[in-house]
Amino acid sequence: MNYNNFVEAKRKLSSFAKRNGVVVSWVFTDECANYHQRKTKKQPARVVIRAKQSRSKKICVFLHELGHVMDYQKRPHCHKFYQTGYSAEFWGGKAVPQYQKKIILLAETRAWDEAARLAKKLGIRVGKRFQFWKRKSLASFENR
Repeated sequence: MNYNNFVEAKRKLSSFAKRNGVVVSWVFTDECANYHQRKTKKQPARVVIRAKQSRSKKICVFLHELGHVMDYQKRPHCHKFYQTGYSAEFWGGKAVPQYQKKIILLAETRAWDEAARLAKKLGIRVGKRFQFWKRKSLASFENR
């Protein structure tokens, strides 16, 4: 992805996030990209993106995290189920039951699917790199 396409895609995604009440943070740490849904009506939802990665990966990950936002807007009741699994596995270091892993994988798949729809809606060309990062991401969840 060339620089001009990157800047334009980032602008479109940032604008979409803002319209949907999502605060975007670009971090220079090894923190994984993630989406935090709002806990109260006053607290905004938040997307965290690692700044130290290729342009194409940043855009694909940004799309994916906004895919979680879109999925949450469509299915808020589902997020309670797999938020528990995410918390246990990633922040608590606890083993997660197989059924919970399937729910997490489903949520990740939905987020990538929503990301693809969002890219199309906003006119962001992602191509083969998007499919590459989608496969790699989903494989990481399948292998846990």
